[in-house]
Amino acid sequence: MAETNLPSPDRVSKPHELRLQELTRWVLSESSGPFLGLQAPRGILLSGPPGCGKTRLVRTAAMECGARFFPHKCGHLLDAFHRDGADSLARAFDEARAHPPSILYLADIEMLAPRLAFEQGRPEIPLVAHLLKQLDCTEAGSRVFLVAASSAPNAIAQELCSRGRLDREIVVPVPDRLARKEILETCVRNLPVEGVLDLDSLARITSGFTGADLSSICEEAVLSACRHQRQQPRLRMDDFLMALRVVEGTARGEVFLETPNARWSGIGGLEPQKQRLRELIEWPIRHAEAYVRAGVSGSRGVLLSGPPGVGKTLLARAVASESGAGFLALHGRIFHAQHDDPAATLREAFRRVRQSAPCILFLDHIEDLMQSFLAQHLLAEMSALAGLRGMVVLGATSCIDRLDPALLGPGFFDEIIEVPLPTERERRDILELLLASRTPGVQADLDYLARSTQDFTGEDLLGLCNRASRLALLRVLGAGYQGNAAPQPSDFEAGLDELRKRRRRHFV
Repeated sequence: MAETNLPSPDRVSKPHELRLQELTRWVLSESSGPFLGLQAPRGILLSGPPGCGKTRLVRTAAMECGARFFPHKCGHLLDAFHRDGADSLARAFDEARAHPPSILYLADIEMLAPRLAFEQGRPEIPLVAHLLKQLDCTEAGSRVFLVAASSAPNAIAQELCSRGRLDREIVVPVPDRLARKEILETCVRNLPVEGVLDLDSLARITSGFTGADLSSICEEAVLSACRHQRQQPRLRMDDFLMALRVVEGTARGEVFLETPNARWSGIGGLEPQKQRLRELIEWPIRHAEAYVRAGVSGSRGVLLSGPPGVGKTLLARAVASESGAGFLALHGRIFHAQHDDPAATLREAFRRVRQSAPCILFLDHIEDLMQSFLAQHLLAEMSALAGLRGMVVLGATSCIDRLDPALLGPGFFDEIIEVPLPTERERRDILELLLASRTPGVQADLDYLARSTQDFTGEDLLGLCNRASRLALLRVLGAGYQGNAAPQPSDFEAGLDELRKRRRRHFV
């Protein structure tokens, strides 16, 4: 059955949505013949994790063009093939060709055309051959557009993705923090709520969750509210936190872009390092045309080197945010535990970076990530970036001597920025920033604390503020919720004692 849609006035602003809409309009327009000598594509591949909204995007694109929408699940077509032969597949194509302009949508295309069908001689070979035949018989200019969707694009037979077939791929990304907040706002809009729902916090801690995952969280929150309030249940923040215990992010183990929310103004000290990152990364991205006119290219690889906790990750997130670039992070300490095929994951990360330029690939704890067999893969991928603009590989390490020397050669991580321990003045600036966002009325001698925290990192100073706030809260709770919960000088002194004892145990 076709789904007939009326045009929607909504504007699509995200890059992958814009590209899908542009291709759809080109193929389905009445003048869909050659444009500037280029033939309109027969079909495209839409890839992304399950639940990220691929079907919704294609349905919206059909609605925008006033086209008929013919959705099919490849699992059902596969069952029909085993039962009735190739007629079911032919009927799907014939139906779309009989009602132009139309979009034929095949979900989970890897089931219909698996890569291993040819490599292992599996029985799906005849079905793949019929699929290729039907696609090749769809003439250019017929105003019929095949959109195939997959959550495992590497499992699709290469014959299907060759030139003239599904020769373009659009990646549907996992929702970033801002998109997750918008989805959550939509989900709770018509639900009864009690108290304040901190959707900013929920959006921040649901990294790797798709739109379907976020809907599941809201459903579980409703069930939680009903368990505790039989009569007229209302949702509270605790219900959403309870839901997070049972709903896992579909894309937690995948590589995906995230929108950082750090800013230069939120980093205390490190002015030389911030300026150097502006020159090497931010300006070449923000003023790309000026760099092209001048014939100057930005850096391909930049390495942040310094002790743990001095703010290397924060600097990386800030330069991505300030430059307006996408941000894809791989964390060395958990990379090999999360990904079964590290080399394939690294290739996929670079592919996403190229498709999402301008983009920064951040390799945190690169000394743990770059085991001997991965270093050569990284060198090869970075070499392929030569001549391309808007793509930077930013690494961070606290053990630069453990890196393969080839990674530090020309054309790779040849720009090294040292990030030292903060000076006394910088420690005061960091403490001032950390305390500005806390309970009003904090009483602290910042000059004394800055002098007393020699050799402390920014992470240590954050720990000091957290300890002081915790001690102040415990004092207020012990007094029966009487008094101000703002930390006092005695709380900071006690927090300093705790940190000094810990440092003596671990570092002396």
